[in-house]
Amino acid sequence: MNSFNTIANIIPEAGKSSSKRTAKEEWSEYLRTYHSKYHCLANFWLLPMEIGRTTKGKLNKAIKPIGDYMDRFLEMVYSEVRFDESDCSKYFSCFKNWNDFTDRHFLKNSYLDQKLKVDLYSNCNEDRSEYFIEKALDKIEQRAKCIAKSNYAEELWNYFNKFQLF
Repeated sequence: MNSFNTIANIIPEAGKSSSKRTAKEEWSEYLRTYHSKYHCLANFWLLPMEIGRTTKGKLNKAIKPIGDYMDRFLEMVYSEVRFDESDCSKYFSCFKNWNDFTDRHFLKNSYLDQKLKVDLYSNCNEDRSEYFIEKALDKIEQRAKCIAKSNYAEELWNYFNKFQLF
């Protein structure tokens, strides 16, 4: 959802791409903190291939400037998707509406405000990278709390324990 490489690429001391990534010791403390926390269930979701980075469809994560910015992707979904049979994606027709989509993905009170509007936070550059990382980590933490309070919490806990994923 919030890609490490997309975020690290805007921070000069981290290198401008994954192939030019510098050693962790050269990174700022806030980037090291993000790196240690971003790889978690609350920063993950499954999307069908038709929305993934390798497709040429109308809605996909490869569209510039959407990329791996969760807020920008959600804003695109909010403004472009009708959630009915006429939609270009079978995936989105599985949801009744935007409200249903946000409920099933645990987006309320994390990536969305109380009125179900997307909280846009990724419009930043290297001068605001620390703020961006702070906001991304806050979104991840809030989504983790939503998942932990959900009907799926016990099932997830049992699954992670069974496969020793802690």
